[in-house]
Amino acid sequence: MRHRCLGVWILTLAAFAASPPCFSAWTPAQTLGEPPHILRYIAERPAQVAAEGNAVHVVWFSRHDDKQLLRYTRSEDCGDTWSAAETLVEIQLRADKYQAERYGEVPNDVAIAASGDDVHVAWLEERLLGSYKTRTHYLNSRDGGEMWSEKRKISRASQVGRFGPVLIASRGRHVHVAWRAHSAGRSRIVIASSHDQGATWTRDRPGPIAAREGSWPALGLDPTSGLAPPVHISFAKFPERRKNIFHRTSVDGASWIKSPGRLRAETPKPGEYHDGDLVWPVAVLPSGDSFGMVWGHGTAFKYGYVSHDLYYQKHRDGVWSEKSRINRRPGTAWYPAVAKAGDTIHAAWQDFGNLWVARSTDQGRTWRRSQLREHTEGDRNLAVGLAAVPDGFGRCSGTAHIVYGGGTDFQENPRKLRYRRWPMKLR
Repeated sequence: MRHRCLGVWILTLAAFAASPPCFSAWTPAQTLGEPPHILRYIAERPAQVAAEGNAVHVVWFSRHDDKQLLRYTRSEDCGDTWSAAETLVEIQLRADKYQAERYGEVPNDVAIAASGDDVHVAWLEERLLGSYKTRTHYLNSRDGGEMWSEKRKISRASQVGRFGPVLIASRGRHVHVAWRAHSAGRSRIVIASSHDQGATWTRDRPGPIAAREGSWPALGLDPTSGLAPPVHISFAKFPERRKNIFHRTSVDGASWIKSPGRLRAETPKPGEYHDGDLVWPVAVLPSGDSFGMVWGHGTAFKYGYVSHDLYYQKHRDGVWSEKSRINRRPGTAWYPAVAKAGDTIHAAWQDFGNLWVARSTDQGRTWRRSQLREHTEGDRNLAVGLAAVPDGFGRCSGTAHIVYGGGTDFQENPRKLRYRRWPMKLR
């Protein structure tokens, strides 16, 4: 009997060893860059990551003396080792740089996308020209991050207000950049498109609603639709306390088609303790003749607190699936990031200083959650970027990559930029 039990234990251990890595098996955190080039949390997306094949690219903003630096590093072995961090752009801060950082008057949302050897970066940059004007800038690399072009402005000076975020999507020769412009009490969505790998650009607005009242865009391309996929954009309306999310598609970034069946969230009416609800798209995930959407729902309470939840729904033929909540604890999903690879959807968010991730392999019906990082004293804000690699790329197939960092509310105790990969064990 003793030998029989021993044999059962050996078979059990062997089966466990042969099983794929569990969901929580992320690599230990790595620090990207070196002091004093550390993440400065000012905007919603000060650090972002893109993955293509075995290459992982990371950009982030940091401060050094009186300059704001756009920094870059890459890995060519799926996140095992990293190149030395380099500075792509230097931005001179205004004279009272402390006040600028304290109150967020230097917007620096950044976005990155990769397609083959092409790497594209766009960001918001503010200059003091008599009055504040924020502009959207762009640069790219055609050789996987070795050499970079000069930066160029792809927005008009009057098109961009104080608000981001900026988003970017690319496939083959096609690059699309979207941002929210807010000036003179009006909010609108602007899309800049290039069909020659970033050499020339055209600007457009995806429909009359986006041109007059568009807010909080989400941009996506279907990676399975060849080298010229339709571009998808979802957006909310401004003023933001509305319950509808709209969706548009375009083949060329100029002619837009309205998708039937807007997403209308069921939210409670304003009451004694809260001022109302707002919804906004976090990510649009196209796939063939359907698309999924991760969207946020916030409740603004009268005593100052705003609760945030993340939901997923799928749209096909004008019909939305039942929504599923991604975060386990209600009202705790802040600063989310989403990535999709094949049929797997990854999400990450901040929960009062804790970093959480979730994964769904059944089109968003169920989610497996894991806590990556626990709250530390004084580290109240987390900036999160997320990317994923689909199957068919050798060792890096099916991986997810996350970058994060944080600091206090007013940047008096900044944190370094961290990176982790799932799963720990590559194929």
